[in-house]
Amino acid sequence: MNAQILLKINRVLFFITIIIFSVDILFAQDNVPVRTINQQINFGVGVGLDYGGIGLRLSVLPDSHLSLFAAFGNNLNGAGYNLGVAYRFTPFNSTCWYYTMMYGYNAVIVINNASQYDQTYYGISPGFGIEFHGRRHPGNFFNLEILIPLRTQEYRDDIIALQNKRTITFKSQPLPFTISIGFHFKLG
Repeated sequence: MNAQILLKINRVLFFITIIIFSVDILFAQDNVPVRTINQQINFGVGVGLDYGGIGLRLSVLPDSHLSLFAAFGNNLNGAGYNLGVAYRFTPFNSTCWYYTMMYGYNAVIVINNASQYDQTYYGISPGFGIEFHGRRHPGNFFNLEILIPLRTQEYRDDIIALQNKRTITFKSQPLPFTISIGFHFKLG
C-alpha cells in the first residue's frame, strides 16, 4: 500500500476516534455517574511511545472517562512527541482500564556507526492500558500500556532495505507492539 494512502487512512482513523470520544462528553448529562471528579491534570514520567520515548506526559481529564494527553521525550534519535486521547472504562476503581489512540512518533531506526540511516517515523498508535491507583493518594498512579503502532510503508521499506545491506546487522527484529510504563502525579 502506498505510504500516502496509509497516512490518510491513519489520519481518518485518528479523527474518527476523537469524534467517538467526543460523543461521550456530549451525552454525559444523560448519564451522571454516582461519584464525580473535578477536572484533573496529571503529570507522568515514563518510558514508551506515550512518553515520547524516555520522557514526560501531561494529561488533562475534562471528564472522568476522558483523558487528553501530550508527551515529549527522547526517542534515541532525538526528540519524540505524541498527542492522544484515552477512554477510561472504570475511572472510579483502583485499577482503571482504558483504550487509547495517539498520533506522533511510533518507530525509530538507529544504526550504530551509520547515523545516515537513523530516522524517526510518525503515525497512529492505538492500544489498551491500565492505571494502578494507590489507596493513600488515588490521584497518583502507575501506568502500563500495550500499543500497536500502525507503521508507515516508508518505515517497512526502509527496514527491508537495511536488512538487505551486507554491512548492517540487526540484533533484533521490530516487534508489532510496544509496551509503556510510567508513574503519574496528580497536579492541583
